Amino acid sequence: MNDYIINMIWVGTGGFIGSAARFSISYFSQRFENIHPNFSTLAVNLIGSLLLGIMSEYILENKSISQGVGLFLTVGLCGGFTTFSTFAYENILLLKEGHFVMAALYIFGSLIGGIVLFIFGMYISKQLL
Repeated sequence: MNDYIINMIWVGTGGFIGSAARFSISYFSQRFENIHPNFSTLAVNLIGSLLLGIMSEYILENKSISQGVGLFLTVGLCGGFTTFSTFAYENILLLKEGHFVMAALYIFGSLIGGIVLFIFGMYISKQLL
């Protein structure tokens, strides 16, 4: 089996676990009437950012961790748990490299663009129904 397939298995397995964890947090938080639905999303995004920050630094510093395990933890687990953690990570990389304008454009484009495209998607859906 080639490295690409093996890495896809690592990422897919981590993604499954991360997605299941996110679903579980959202599902169980709905049982509490005093918790706003956005809280679980916010919690997942913040936890995911924290986890990706911890894992990426640890993996960069600890060369004994295999590429597959690194992909499992970062791209798979954190990526499946939340895409916001990847967004935070990529912005930190841009800032560390001194690309301040690019980071600002990426942040603005992701947040505003995501909201605008979500609204546009709702419009398209309504037109098709």
